Formats: sequence, C-alpha cells, structure tokens
Amino acid sequence: MLVESLASRQPLELQTAAIGTLASFEDERVAAILLESWPGMSPQLRATAAEAIFSRPRWIGTFLDAVEKGSVGRADVDPARLDLLKAYPDAAVRARATKLFAGGLGPRQDVVAEYQQALRLQGDSDRGKAVFKTHCSSCHRLEGVGQQVGADIAAIRDRGLDSVLLNILDPNREVKPQFLNYVLVTTSGQVLTGMITAETANGVTIRKPDGGEETVLRPQIEELRSTGQSYMPEGLEKAIDVMAMADLMAYLNAAR
Repeated sequence: MLVESLASRQPLELQTAAIGTLASFEDERVAAILLESWPGMSPQLRATAAEAIFSRPRWIGTFLDAVEKGSVGRADVDPARLDLLKAYPDAAVRARATKLFAGGLGPRQDVVAEYQQALRLQGDSDRGKAVFKTHCSSCHRLEGVGQQVGADIAAIRDRGLDSVLLNILDPNREVKPQFLNYVLVTTSGQVLTGMITAETANGVTIRKPDGGEETVLRPQIEELRSTGQSYMPEGLEKAIDVMAMADLMAYLNAAR
C-alpha cells in the first residue's frame, strides 16, 4: 500500500506522507523502494526522499549504488548533500563520493564572471517573477509571495543588483550565522541537515532542504554541528540560465 502511494498519480500530500512513513522504518529495503520510485518523483518529492535516505547512514551506500548505475543522476544530488558526502565520517563513503562526483561544480568565480552579462541584458520582470516563485519563494518573501526563511532580499537589493547576483551565485562568500547549515545526529542514529529556525531549552527545530521542519528534543540530540556552509545551496545556475537570471534581476529591481 505504501509503495503504491508513491506513484506519481497520487496526490502530493499522500506521496509525501508515504515517504515519511517509510522513513520511520530502519529496514534497508526502504532505501531501495524509494530509489526505485525516484524516476517518477517530482523535484520536491526527490528532496523529501533524499532527506529520508540520508537520515540513515546504512542507506547511503544504496544511494551511491544508484548514482553509480545511473538510475539517480549526479545532478540530482544538491551541493549541500554533496559536501556532506565528501566530508562524511566514514572514510569509505568519503572516498566513494569523491570519486563519483569528481569535478562537481565549477569554481564560483568563473560562474559569477559568466553571469555578469545578466546585469547588462534587458530582462522581463513578469518572467522574473515566475522565476522567483519557482526557485526563490520557498525561502524568500517579496510582494506577499513566498516564505521569509532566508536573508531579506530587499535589504540585499539596497546594496545593488551586483550584490544580489553575487549572493545568489556564491552564497558561501558571506554567510550570517543564522543562515548556516547544520547537521544534527540523534541518539537513534538519524541524521538531519538544515538551518536552525528555533532553539529553546528543550529542543532544536531544523528546517530541512525539502522545506519541512523537525523539532528534536535535547535528550535525543547526539551531535549538532555547523557545516560552515550557507543553507542557500550553490549551483542555482544549473536551473537558471543567464537570460532567466536577467529576468529575475529585472523583477527584483522593480519589486517594492
């Protein structure tokens, strides 16, 4: 029944709930089930499935097997998770990930230089608003659209569009402490990654890459550490080409 719920024809809420239920089991077959359904998953569901798989250290080998076989594309692994794999406590996982993802993203300075032309092109603010909704609104809010989780875009915009472009393409150049990515390991061995959105005497709330949040009580926390990297991922140039970036800049410049 749970496997059938992962079918793309099912409502997103049901698919998400099915992944969450499967993730509660420690059986190694869960990773195989999720990866078998991977090709038919939307980007949002893939993020949720990846969060589930990466929460169990024993499942990471199965994930890397899928990458090696090509059933999971190398580009499907977001840079934050790639950094996590390359710095993983298990030396065998680190070595395998480094080999599988050799090269990774190009140097940030090259990407920033290539996209400078976006500041000179005549962008379309209406198209740019659509780009914002698709790629930015899960963490940023502008003109009543989106969620204010990340940095205030309006404040960055006041420093100039060149500063906005730099923050989009090289988010780790200048990161405020509240926007750092953290790794939380529970006493049961579950691994959560994301930004801390709330911290009390009793627990810590982590906002995960798929947009969901999870609160862990302090007695259940085995380890909590910063990755030193921004919650905002590198690599948005893979989804936003130069013309789309020009459109986004036009919208950000026009928005009030």
